[in-house]
Amino acid sequence: ISSLTASQILARSTLLTLWCFVGVELATAPAGSVDNPTKTIPRAVVLGTICVAVIYFINNFAIMGLINGNDLANSRAPYVDAIKIMLSGNWHLIISVIAFIFCVGSLNAWVLSSGQVAFGLAEDKLMPQFFAKRNKYGSPFWGIITSSVGTAVLLILTSSNNFAQQITSIIDFSVVSFLFVYLACSLAFLKVVVKERNYYKLLIGSIATIFCCWVILETLVNTLLIASLFTASGIPLYLFWYRRAF
Repeated sequence: ISSLTASQILARSTLLTLWCFVGVELATAPAGSVDNPTKTIPRAVVLGTICVAVIYFINNFAIMGLINGNDLANSRAPYVDAIKIMLSGNWHLIISVIAFIFCVGSLNAWVLSSGQVAFGLAEDKLMPQFFAKRNKYGSPFWGIITSSVGTAVLLILTSSNNFAQQITSIIDFSVVSFLFVYLACSLAFLKVVVKERNYYKLLIGSIATIFCCWVILETLVNTLLIASLFTASGIPLYLFWYRRAF
């Protein structure tokens, strides 16, 4: 940290913060199964993001009030340490189990949503049609299998004896990979709003684009190169399939 500039430290902190919100766009995946999706999904995304931000703020505020700065900086499980201070006995073990259940639930949502994303792209003829196949339970199994294999590969590539370091590496690679996607979406959004001459939307799109560019430029080179491979790997497949489909 001491060798980084203030801008790089801020960008690194931003990566960790963005990890809490990465995946919010998956709320659009089940659009075909939602009543009035044009209103319901934007409302769910905005309200969900606000609720999560408030919860994180309250949690962080409480933990910083319970644990001193030095101990918090070296803590591997801040919530468990906070419970040890607040409650006696083995309550910290219960909190650990609850956190584990939440993690499993999040993983389940990620896997299922990833399958829906691949299914939607295949229906729009932007990915190979085998991703649009369903099993007898109506699940897009090829997308789920591909997502699970990709996750396993990422875990192997980032394996480390230091679990905290492995988690940090996964966060860095994952968030930067998403930032490339967010940047592409922001540029596409700008292209649309420029034609509409909607200056409010133009301002929002410009801020989003500048933000993505700033975080990407301040990211460490090795992280940037590895993360870009995940995004770039889909380009040849897209170009090949796009030409076949059209």
